[in-house]
Amino acid sequence: SPLASCGPLHSIVRRLEVSICGKKDHFAIAFTERRRFVRVQYTKPSCVMWTRRQSTSCAFNDFLALLMCITVVVVANVLIQSAPVAAAAPTIIEQSSGSGGQSLMSRMLAWGVDNSNLADLAKKAEAIKAGSMTEDHIDPEVLAALFPDPNESLKKLLHVVADREGSSVGQRVEALELVRESLEEIDHAKDAIQSPLASVLRTILQEGEHSLSFQAAWTIATTAQHVDSVQQYFVNNGVVTPLLVVLKSSSTPRNVANKALFALGVLVRDNEEARKEALANGLLEALAGVVESDINDSLKAKGLTLASDLCRQDGFTCGMFAAMGGKSLCAAAHLCNSPEAGMDMQEKASDFLRDVFQSLKNNKVGGQGVQLALRKLHRCQAPKALKSSIEWCQRMAESEGQEGDEVVSQLCLSLNEALGGLQALMAEGSAASAPLGLAAGWAR
Repeated sequence: SPLASCGPLHSIVRRLEVSICGKKDHFAIAFTERRRFVRVQYTKPSCVMWTRRQSTSCAFNDFLALLMCITVVVVANVLIQSAPVAAAAPTIIEQSSGSGGQSLMSRMLAWGVDNSNLADLAKKAEAIKAGSMTEDHIDPEVLAALFPDPNESLKKLLHVVADREGSSVGQRVEALELVRESLEEIDHAKDAIQSPLASVLRTILQEGEHSLSFQAAWTIATTAQHVDSVQQYFVNNGVVTPLLVVLKSSSTPRNVANKALFALGVLVRDNEEARKEALANGLLEALAGVVESDINDSLKAKGLTLASDLCRQDGFTCGMFAAMGGKSLCAAAHLCNSPEAGMDMQEKASDFLRDVFQSLKNNKVGGQGVQLALRKLHRCQAPKALKSSIEWCQRMAESEGQEGDEVVSQLCLSLNEALGGLQALMAEGSAASAPLGLAAGWAR
């Protein structure tokens, strides 16, 4: 060996660093989370062997020493991942129980090691020692191992995700989780357009396996968020309707439905094509079912928020929602009067009602469906519920200290706007609804 060890080998699982001191030179290899790439550095002042974007030539012994350092990294990582028994430890893909707190870079590194041919690397090292491979003929596979192409890594992971026959559900879930985490950065998300990501995720949603659907919907949401081109890519590849099917299915667990609604919200808010497709395939009915649920959780909060956004964007859509019978509007009104649901949920419910009533009034949306919805609101005592919630909110405002004033004041304002919008609609609709016998009740 051209290196004489002058210090211990330090290896850390979450941020793996290997340093070996020679008599003259010092080599360091760091696998770091900064910008998510592997940095391999030769710290001799006159030579940097490889950095992220450049390659220079060094003496043969320097290259051999660097290759030995890389070999040490691979062996150290294998030892770290191995259990203290003779049997081989499961790979990172096989550990379906979770990441155990490891960083994305550590997990991606482990996955890469477990899916590399260490025997071939050993043969290449022997070839270098024998002199049959020089620095002028560096194997492209070595460079690829040091600086993996993100697109190629994505394709390999997607192959595992799509392989129903050769990969277990746990392996596919873990691979898909790595895909999602690697695409959280906007630049990486844009690169995904050139991959089969959308078609793979669409197929997973259609399979009906809940753990995979959870990760698929989450991946769509995080990848498409704030990136118009990626949103259009998913819409063009037909993921909207499968997401709706997952959301509407009675067998879908609420945590999976929550991610499906998250993804739908990302797509339909800013993409008109996605919004039209979703509305044509039952988005409003799905939102009504979420709002009318007895469970006050993040799924209901997302449903209220998305319904509010749709009403603000389009009065006709809001009229369609109101014309569905008013049951969800009644549910929201009584949610406003449920302090046990929490102020955040109360405010989302009151914002939803305010936006519905304001949109109906501003866009002159009427018709028998809306009139029947107003009748339903009168019968379920929605005005009384809103008045009661306002009284409760005012008492809270009087008793709250300085810290809670802003939150309570905002809730009270939203509740007042919701009640005002409902009363204005009822006043306008009383004459038109006289044949239904509602005028006297609305006047009260």
